[in-house]
Amino acid sequence: QTEMSDSSENPGQNEAAASAPVAPASSVAPAASGPPSATNTGGRQAPLTPPVIAGFQIISKVGQGGMATVYKAYQPSMDRNVAIKVLPSQLAQSKEFTARFQQEARIIARLEHPHILPVFDYGETDGVTYFVMRYLEAGTLKTKMEAGSLSLNQIDRLFTQLAEALEYAHSHGVIHRDLKPANALVDEQGNLFLTDFGIA
Repeated sequence: QTEMSDSSENPGQNEAAASAPVAPASSVAPAASGPPSATNTGGRQAPLTPPVIAGFQIISKVGQGGMATVYKAYQPSMDRNVAIKVLPSQLAQSKEFTARFQQEARIIARLEHPHILPVFDYGETDGVTYFVMRYLEAGTLKTKMEAGSLSLNQIDRLFTQLAEALEYAHSHGVIHRDLKPANALVDEQGNLFLTDFGIA
């Protein structure tokens, strides 16, 4: 049975990851040039500029945690926005962390369920280790709960979808060990997407 965990990730990372209306190419910010730079902050290397990843144009950073940073990006070849989860450079130098990051991407990519955020691709280029996910203009279940009371119908809909996603993952030998409202996205139509299974 495969167990996946990343309890140290910042919940803010989940604020936007999965399919959104695709921005026209003319309105998308160009890819950053030059290598990523970093500075030592609190004993940890924190990237100051977005990474350069071939085939993608980084638009903005949407979240950062201890284990990864998530960027909103535009993929010209598919004319769509995506979310790119990037392993910090200091962790990417570790074969152990890189293997775990790759394992997370591959396992989630096999979980084809309407309420599990899909992973499209995994890559390593110029020292940048990343995987590509669906991008959602969405908030988390945590944000939605904090914004006000949910109706009984909303609660029933969201938690039914969550239970279905978990049941599917469990049936494939995958346990989400960091289950919390911040790791579930809710789109504008009120659909829930389970994400951030974490690094095993």
